[in-house]
Amino acid sequence: MLKTDDFEEASKKFKEIYNALQHLSVNINVINAVFRGGHIKPTESIRFITVVFDAGDKTPEIKN
Repeated sequence: MLKTDDFEEASKKFKEIYNALQHLSVNINVINAVFRGGHIKPTESIRFITVVFDAGDKTPEIKN
């Protein structure tokens, strides 16, 4: 991850990481999981953002 005081740099890096993880398809024990997470638009007033990516309801076996 990145720690910087430059908002534009941090915003760009957040978008890169989010886009890499959004809709990521992973095979776990022969189960295909596609991860999705809600997007939060960074603003200068928010110092830290957390996005939880979920494998969805089709994959209850790997949810935990």
